[in-house]
Order: sequence, then C-alpha cells, then structure tokens
Amino acid sequence: MKRLIICLLIFIIPCASCSKNERTNGTKKENTERLFVTIDAEAMVDVAYSQVGKMMQDMGQQLGIKPAEQKIWDKHMSRLTAKMKNEMTWSKIKEPMITIYMKHYSEKEIHDMLVFYESGSGKSIIRKMPEVTKESMLISQGMLIDFIPKMQQTFKEIEEEITSARKKQQ
Repeated sequence: MKRLIICLLIFIIPCASCSKNERTNGTKKENTERLFVTIDAEAMVDVAYSQVGKMMQDMGQQLGIKPAEQKIWDKHMSRLTAKMKNEMTWSKIKEPMITIYMKHYSEKEIHDMLVFYESGSGKSIIRKMPEVTKESMLISQGMLIDFIPKMQQTFKEIEEEITSARKKQQ
C-alpha cells in the first residue's frame, strides 16, 4: 500500500504541476503580453509623456524663449506633444516591444519575471515605478538642460567651419 501511494505521488504531483503550468503559462508571446499587463507598461508610457511636457517647458527656458514668444512656443510644443502621443501610443509600441522581449528573453526568463512581478515585492516595485521613473527623468532632463548650451555652441562652431570651408571652395 505504501508503495502504491509513493508511486501515485511520484507520478501525480509532477503531472498536476505540469498541467497547472500549461494553464497559467501559455505561449511565450502570451506570457510576454501578460507580463506587460502585469507591469502596467501602458501606464509607464503615460508617465514618460507627462515628463515630456515638463522637459519641453524647461527647454524653452534654456533656449531663451522670451515672454512675448511664450505663446508661440507653447502652441508648437502642445501640437508636437499631441502628435507624439497620437503616433507613439502603447498600442503601436506594444507589438515591437513583445518582439524585443521574445528575442532577448527565454521562455523561462519571461516566466520568472511574471512570477516576480506577480509577487508582493514585484507588485510593490510596479506601484513605485512611475514615481521612480518620473524622478529619474527629472535628473536626466536637468542634465540635458545644462548640456543644451554646449550643444548649441558645438552647432555654432560647425556652422562657422562649414561656412568658412565653403567660402574657400568658391
């Protein structure tokens, strides 16, 4: 009798776990899609877009937009932001992102990410990620704002050198 129970346990438990994994895992693509739902990737895209508006405002200040020019700047930046939000939606980014994840991560890695992000710690990280992303972007934006004058100077130097070289060729 003991042998029968042991044999049943040896064969039934692995089979039960296999059928459970098949039900919950799905295909690699389905798991990748589920991962994006789990991590709320669409919301992360929205957070990034909210930061773009702030970045454009800061860029206007760095470029020396005068108060009399602010309406013109704001009009164009609003149009640009609206175009970006319309053309770079999650629904358009989703499939290429799935392809990238499927290319770089194995089925096991995707499964492991799902297990983690569905855990308590994973859910906590997901909840905190928008704020972490926002603060990280603010740091990057600050660095970019400080870098814009250097870029402008470099472009000015390039323009001057090209203009000089063209004059010499004539």
